[in-house]
Amino acid sequence: MSVFVTVGTTQFDALVNAVTSEAFIARIAASGITQLTVQHGTSKPQSSNMGNTPLRLTLFDYSQSLHEHMSTASIVISHAGAGSLLECLRLKKCTIAVPNATLMHNHQAQLAERMHQDKLVVSCNCDSDSLADLIVDRNKNVLSQLDPGAWDRGRDPLAGSRNVMRVLEELVQ
Repeated sequence: MSVFVTVGTTQFDALVNAVTSEAFIARIAASGITQLTVQHGTSKPQSSNMGNTPLRLTLFDYSQSLHEHMSTASIVISHAGAGSLLECLRLKKCTIAVPNATLMHNHQAQLAERMHQDKLVVSCNCDSDSLADLIVDRNKNVLSQLDPGAWDRGRDPLAGSRNVMRVLEELVQ
């Protein structure tokens, strides 16, 4: 099993520090996670002592596309930015959304909380114990109750295109 962490394009030291801490790595490795990949942006990851864990840790700052990393992960831990969370939903990923409280009036918290209420993601505080608890007990907690595919069930995939065409037709007339 694998975990992918993304902070997007902004700095999110608290999340990067939480997921690269020795305690977090030891706990998730003991629960069967074998790969942890962290996209850390401009944040500087802690140098973790991996000890004797079988977990492989991959760190990188940016990538042209996070799609491949997200699509191969069992669990995604993401900042609560709309673009990243929507990509997780499109991929029907089990997602832990962590609002970056340092950004514009903590606007990510509102999105994460609403998506949590709708059982699309789990909203979590940015501390290594809370994040590790969700992963370690993933079969017994709210992660097991997520339904990331619900967001587009019953949605007309062409509705947006029709709306754009309607607006264009109105502009031309």
